[in-house]
Amino acid sequence: MHPWEFFQNAKIPTATHSLALGWLYIRPKFTPAAAALPLLVCWTRWTLRTISTTRRLKCLVDFLPIRLHYHIHRTPRTSTIFTSQVLITDFSAREMTQVEASAMAEVKSPNGLESTEIKSHDIPADTSNNDEVKGNEVTSTLQLCLLMASLFCGTFVMALDATIIGTAVPSITTEFNSLDDIAWYGSGYLLTITAFQPTFGKLYRFVNTKGVFMACIFTFEVGSILCAAAPSSAVFIVGRAIAGVGAAGLFQGSLAIITKSVRLEKRPLCISIVTSTFAVSVCIGPVIGGVFADKVTWRWCFWINVPIGVVVLVLIFFLFHLPKGSQDTTFNSMTLPQKLLKLDPLGSLCIISAVVCLLLALQWGGQSRSWNSATVIGILAAFLLILGLFTLTQLKQGVDATLPLWLLKQRSMLAGALFSFFFSMPTYVYGYYIPIYFQAAKGSTATESGIQFLALAVPQIFGVVFSGALVTMVGFYVPFMIVGTTIGMVGSGLFLMLDLETSTALWAVFLVVCGIGTGFAINLPYTIVQAILTEDRVPIGNAAFQFMFQLGAALSLSIGQTIFLSQLKASAQILTPSIPVEILIDAGAYSLRSLAKSESLYNLLRQVYMNALHDTYIFPIVAASVALLTTLVIEHKNIKKIGNEREQSPADV
Repeated sequence: MHPWEFFQNAKIPTATHSLALGWLYIRPKFTPAAAALPLLVCWTRWTLRTISTTRRLKCLVDFLPIRLHYHIHRTPRTSTIFTSQVLITDFSAREMTQVEASAMAEVKSPNGLESTEIKSHDIPADTSNNDEVKGNEVTSTLQLCLLMASLFCGTFVMALDATIIGTAVPSITTEFNSLDDIAWYGSGYLLTITAFQPTFGKLYRFVNTKGVFMACIFTFEVGSILCAAAPSSAVFIVGRAIAGVGAAGLFQGSLAIITKSVRLEKRPLCISIVTSTFAVSVCIGPVIGGVFADKVTWRWCFWINVPIGVVVLVLIFFLFHLPKGSQDTTFNSMTLPQKLLKLDPLGSLCIISAVVCLLLALQWGGQSRSWNSATVIGILAAFLLILGLFTLTQLKQGVDATLPLWLLKQRSMLAGALFSFFFSMPTYVYGYYIPIYFQAAKGSTATESGIQFLALAVPQIFGVVFSGALVTMVGFYVPFMIVGTTIGMVGSGLFLMLDLETSTALWAVFLVVCGIGTGFAINLPYTIVQAILTEDRVPIGNAAFQFMFQLGAALSLSIGQTIFLSQLKASAQILTPSIPVEILIDAGAYSLRSLAKSESLYNLLRQVYMNALHDTYIFPIVAASVALLTTLVIEHKNIKKIGNEREQSPADV
């Protein structure tokens, strides 16, 4: 006898009947809505029967289980099918255990004959309103929300660490007496983030995704604690580098977890939510950093990462479970030398060394050292040599390369990587040089410039989430990349109209247009990875795109700083020859008034900065234009259609 029959026919107390019936109903992990109705009916019956004072009322109350019995036996469901003898679970959503299979095989039909074997493909699949997993989907909406919240927080602390330090740097240099180390406070973090992107792409492909992500959180927390408790500038820089190593795997890990937890057609929206953390961090990072530096201590810029990281660790540990068959089992059976060869340590070492050499050359060239100095030339020569060695190792490694060359053979992947590279440039340049406009040209404080920058950051967040939702609804992503890039180009061009007298309404419109455009397109390259590559290769594609994005960001800051400083020096020699350029640069954008002895000299200093900013703003327009050209090469695919095809042919995924 099936348990359902026993509890429906047994003469047992109503409360026990209700609890047992409810437990049996929930046990197979049905949808919450399906489980709530019978529980509500049973427990309502028990409550009403308890308070009923007459026999007639008790009889009316007893009618409720009859309605429940009729509902169970006659009402079709999206997640379950009931017959008079057996409860059939939608096995497309979960695997049938051996006990359940043997129990169903023993069920007899009313005429005493053995029932025919029930196949999962005989049950029509209807998951339109089902929260259960299908393949690798999370089990409930609540779990998905909590999982996305944890990924959002994990990526947020990584992005916040890059933006919160800007307004805290003056306080740090004052405490450590380390004005010469300012460049390393940002570069130490950015160098390791960029250099370790390909390495984590390999790790997320072959090693346990959950373990790697949690290790990244732990490493990031160690670096943050080291920065917060640093007794000297050298220790602080080491902490920034360690935090960068952990941060390098956080965004990739979030994308990998989304890939293993969310259906393909829903991934664009989830990716947009995670990507929006970069805009949020740009929005509030400088403000938080300024408040900590002014009101408490700059060390809280890093202590704040500790509780957030602990929460993320706990949520990921309990919420994310690797689907069966989602990890490469052959890797675990390899010997240690085979595993090392598979992870391509030589290629990872080469790419890390090459990126470090390139960024150091760009960091020093034309600023602390001249471009024709022996140091800069030697570093550039080392970069070219290591890059050649890296290319040879990748050719020899083949499909197991850190940056496999087969990615370049697929035009959408190549174009998407180039798009990430060029489109990251305007995003980061504006994040650094729009606040300088407010502080130098408008005379705003650091906190005020952070608030004014909300005019760009908030629309950027809206654009990121809205474009992800549109792609999830429509399925096509290339048109939105084109639209977003075009709007971003228009916004970039509008920045050339900024001057000392630009009204608040006008610059706010410029920032809103640019924010919507950049936000609309910045996250969509990762949708290309989901649409083009099979699931086991998605981490490699994500790593390549994130590497190109971070490399473009690092290069854009170096290029932007070179343009800005060179034009600042040239303009200062013409407009304010009485003030040494070195003093002007050391004073910073928000200390111009302290250098000026008169209002006319102050206006000239503002104009010097404005001239340098105009030339700097031309560079993002060129980068966005090249990014727009790359979208013309990307294949126009529909991710919803691809998702349906993969569900129908799972063997091809």
